[in-house]
Amino acid sequence: MLPHAGDGRSKRDGGAPRLAPLDEWEFAMNTANLQLEGLLVAVAELTRLLVRKGLVEDAEVELALANAELAIRADQQRMGQLSGSNADAVSFPIRFLSAALRKTKETPLSFSELACHVGQSKPGRIAPPRPAS
Repeated sequence: MLPHAGDGRSKRDGGAPRLAPLDEWEFAMNTANLQLEGLLVAVAELTRLLVRKGLVEDAEVELALANAELAIRADQQRMGQLSGSNADAVSFPIRFLSAALRKTKETPLSFSELACHVGQSKPGRIAPPRPAS
């Protein structure tokens, strides 16, 4: 059974999160997410092409991406409105492009492989202080 459309929770089980079986995810995923996958791979390939042709250096692109992530994270008003996982989601495209740039230049990009790498290499979050008891 797919998650409840309103909030990702099933009403039958008291609101606990429910996941759709793997074969149903194709239909459960928002079309915009699929479009973003394609866009990210296209931008990554174009960036790699610019580097291969010598129009930009790897280091220049890495610096631009690092600056983009710093700018996003520095927006305290916006970051304060987001959960930790949503804040990570905002940075995902930048980290994806950075990972794609480091990938061997001759191999085609795999969205799944790079997304997995990005997810596993997220910088650690500082835990909020615990209240004294």
